[in-house]
Amino acid sequence: MSAPTFRSGVIEGFYGRPWTERQRRRMLADLGELGLNTYLYAPKDDLKHRALWREPYAADELGALARLVEAANAAGVAFVYGLAPGLDLRFADEGDAAALAGKVAQVLTLGARSVALLFDDVPRELREDDAARFGSLAAAQAHAANALHAQLRAAGGGELLFCPTDYCAAMTRPSLPGSPYLHELGERLEPAIEVFWTGPEVISRTIEPDPMREVAAALRRRPLIWDNLHANDYDLRRLHLGPYSGRPAALKHEVSGILLNPNTEAGADFVPLMTLAAYLRDGPYRPRAAFLEAVAAWADRLELAGGGAVAAEDLAFLADFLYLPFEHGPAAQAFLEDVAYLLATPPAAWAETFGRATGAVRRLAGLARTLTRLRDRDLLADLRPYVVDVLAEAGRAAQSVAAKRARRGGEPPRDGIANVRRGGFAGELSSLLRAPCPGGGDAD
Repeated sequence: MSAPTFRSGVIEGFYGRPWTERQRRRMLADLGELGLNTYLYAPKDDLKHRALWREPYAADELGALARLVEAANAAGVAFVYGLAPGLDLRFADEGDAAALAGKVAQVLTLGARSVALLFDDVPRELREDDAARFGSLAAAQAHAANALHAQLRAAGGGELLFCPTDYCAAMTRPSLPGSPYLHELGERLEPAIEVFWTGPEVISRTIEPDPMREVAAALRRRPLIWDNLHANDYDLRRLHLGPYSGRPAALKHEVSGILLNPNTEAGADFVPLMTLAAYLRDGPYRPRAAFLEAVAAWADRLELAGGGAVAAEDLAFLADFLYLPFEHGPAAQAFLEDVAYLLATPPAAWAETFGRATGAVRRLAGLARTLTRLRDRDLLADLRPYVVDVLAEAGRAAQSVAAKRARRGGEPPRDGIANVRRGGFAGELSSLLRAPCPGGGDAD
């Protein structure tokens, strides 16, 4: 299929176990149904994508990729094959240049037309012979990218996407507008090559329109956003079920597209992708409203053994505890505030706060039991560790404040895991429980 005018979709670009063929086919179907148009195959732990990039794919591996390309075409989704040779690519070596071209040629035989050349998270220092020939990292990378771009054009007009080594503002030296690396890339890369950018940080809380104009000026093209908002491979105690947010509508006019690098758990990515699709549509976008709509659609897809259904309200309640890297959902935030209040005040002042907090724990426990009946056992396997973690910490908080009420104050008992630091909601709650209580004693 032809290149989308505005790219939108998903990157399988995380560290960790790659998705299965079944998960990828389901993802492609979802992308097509949601009106998203691009899938980038770039799992870091596919050995022949990164660590052993020179090795050609075996027949069975090619068959799996061919089926994936076919499924993408059927869904109306552009399939982009990602290759990440930067760990040990010898830019001046003719053998490596041939290996790079050969790997791309092998993938093109499957019907794929577009390729991404990725130099993220790789050494910045050139080998001596590479430095002697090219003089700079930007020049060496641009040479490799332009050669692949020419190869794709000769094969029928495929597109090339490119990820630079400095791919967010925090990495640039001395500054984004003053980066020699980005300016040289912008000058040397063929104009049709699209360049990825993650925003001000690797994981950006917000991506504002104005800085994108600075990126575009340096690169001489609008950047393509590689959005890590929902990524969780950097902290495997986190899962992000919250909405696409922190990106003003005006951002869409300053970039060439937005691709989401989501949770490693493919089954947990429906809400992030549906809210991204809602953001990309014309008209006002309200993240919380889009979130609730997406959760309801997700709940409709969930089948339980023995009948019954997962209530959308309960699923939204759980997702509030597994929300976004920089914020909790309303229910989780309210629970944290309730627990902080209970730990800081005498039981006589608690009123309905204690009942509200313990009620939240019971609701989480009930939903956890319901999820054990999911017919989609892969989804259950995806969700279970995070649900258990949240429930364990929430239950521990309820036990601590219950013990305090029983003694009318004093130090709640320790449970032997006070030194464990968990990420996300569970991590913040664990820290709260370890904090010193007013008037002496620890919270745990």
